Amino acid sequence: MVEDVLLRVDDQAELEEMDEVDEEEINRHTRRAPSQFGDLQRLTASPLTQLKLIDCRLRERGANDEIVECVIQLKTILLESIEHLKPKQEEAFATTDEWRFYNALYFPYIIGIKPYGLRYSASRLDSSSLEAYQWFRTYVPERTYYNWQNAGAKLVALMLKEKLLSHLSEQCEALANIAAESLHKPRQVPFELGPFRFNTAGELFNFAVGHEAVHLGIISGISKVSQKL
Repeated sequence: MVEDVLLRVDDQAELEEMDEVDEEEINRHTRRAPSQFGDLQRLTASPLTQLKLIDCRLRERGANDEIVECVIQLKTILLESIEHLKPKQEEAFATTDEWRFYNALYFPYIIGIKPYGLRYSASRLDSSSLEAYQWFRTYVPERTYYNWQNAGAKLVALMLKEKLLSHLSEQCEALANIAAESLHKPRQVPFELGPFRFNTAGELFNFAVGHEAVHLGIISGISKVSQKL
């Protein structure tokens, strides 16, 4: 139990660089990733596959951290986030303001419509996707369309951060529930974490709590900045 919770810190350390980059950088990568949704080769190059959230999801599934698994999980998270933008209504498509960010991300990136493409054929679209395609072409200026996509991508980036924040909170709760007596037993083989050496689980526990608290503060701060955008 102690090893299970605490030794996650070592594997996660290499992923912090991507998690703590400038918010605008996250938005830029998030804006690009959905456009690569159907292109596995291009999506493998996305820095978003290095997010700690991906690693957390893989651990929950018991999957390895090979790049293909990372990409599959990234696609799942992106789809979840985009679908979360959809108003809770029965319709598959609507044109009110609350639908605009979902429409601008879901139909072009997940379904694959290209409303302003001169050579694009809409002949194989289902009824709701065709309706969306015709609505974009008829009523939405191309510039507005791209503005909606950028705004929607920022919301998706915020959701990614909130998902990570939630998972880190669960980790801190798990650390808090470790039995105190198990923390002070000397180990025959010390924990080694990079240049650090810990002779008891308690020493590693203190390090892990500090590590997660700092990271939690960073992510929380970034999320607050995103909410102001």
